Amino acid sequence: GRHVRIFSAIGKALREQRPGTKLALQWGAPIGSIAYLRAGMPKELVDYFGMDAPMFEPLPEISNITGSMNQLWALRQEAAKLGWPRLPIAWLEGPFFPTQSGALTDDDQAQYQVRYWLLGLAYGIEQFQAGVVPHDAGNYYGAEHYGAGLFHRRPLENPKPAVAAAATATAMLCGSDVIGPVDTGNLTTYCLAFQRTRDKAMIYALWRVNGSVDATIKARGPKPAVTDAMGNTTDLPIKDGTIMVKLSPSPVWLTGLDKIDGFAFAAPRYTETPAAITRPLAPFTPELWTYDGSEDKAYAYNHFAIRRITDANLKAEFGQNEDVHPDAVAITLPAEPGDRPLATRYGQLKLKQPMTIPGKASALGLWVKGNASWGRVVYQCRDARGEIWTSVGTKDDWNCDDTHAWSYVTFSGWRYVRFPL
Repeated sequence: GRHVRIFSAIGKALREQRPGTKLALQWGAPIGSIAYLRAGMPKELVDYFGMDAPMFEPLPEISNITGSMNQLWALRQEAAKLGWPRLPIAWLEGPFFPTQSGALTDDDQAQYQVRYWLLGLAYGIEQFQAGVVPHDAGNYYGAEHYGAGLFHRRPLENPKPAVAAAATATAMLCGSDVIGPVDTGNLTTYCLAFQRTRDKAMIYALWRVNGSVDATIKARGPKPAVTDAMGNTTDLPIKDGTIMVKLSPSPVWLTGLDKIDGFAFAAPRYTETPAAITRPLAPFTPELWTYDGSEDKAYAYNHFAIRRITDANLKAEFGQNEDVHPDAVAITLPAEPGDRPLATRYGQLKLKQPMTIPGKASALGLWVKGNASWGRVVYQCRDARGEIWTSVGTKDDWNCDDTHAWSYVTFSGWRYVRFPL
């Protein structure tokens, strides 16, 4: 309430002294401004929502962790319920993409830079005021998340791939407006449409979260072409009203099309494989495992900002074997009609008897047949002293809940999922 009164006083004074002044309501994370909206902030004093979201390593499309981009959806929903107009958003701090050891790779940075821009534009962000840092920092600041640039530190100043990716995105998007998403039929494969104001030409940005896939796209247009992140353009032959494009985590740009009418995908390709030396622990059979749908308080309340609940409709079915994986269990959550609580549903697979992880293991691995559902595997392990180790991060801490999304089902088909111990 005190902050609202202070903001209102400043806003009124500025408007009286300088007519036409634009005011942005800024918050520390996308979800944080809801408190201001509920507190009675005068609508006539706010022209923009201002966003402080540094991001760092989290996968751009990841959902339901603190600070994720999809919290802008919650903001939009809450603002609409409270009678606020759909104001534009100014991203005033972030995003920053560190490439120091242990953070992102140079290729990750190039992909994330563009994908965060695209997601931001889709959510109605109109200003990106701090999203490009020129150079890596050369002092202690460079050991932190923020000291991350598109060029390596001075005096090297050699460019990272993100320089070309950002330049290509800028060339493609300059002078265009967001039209909106195009449904690909897959929740981890994306298509966002733009239209250039000058000549009404359409531009489509396409990417996926994991692996690569050959996409057959039903499209209409005079001269389709695809441009990769490095700015290389290739003309595409159109046959029976379709074109074929390879999609990967690196966004590509389709031009020369009037409209996209549909997608079909070949079998996806993944590069992840088990380590050279592995030790099988426990096949997923009903003799060794049991499903428990009761609440686990340590998991459910691990973070004050993330809601996790059980669901009676969530179930595990053993014996769902396939030739290549003879010990499979299917985890299913049926679609639920109506306005559902915004929460993560979970259940537990528990070993009936304790099992020791032999040797000095570096990671736990699973073969998962995904359906691009954004489901996830969470581990709880007990050490020799009885302490529980969990893969959802330190309690109430920020930016440590599998930010790379290693444990998420962000793919379709069989893929090896590895989570470091």
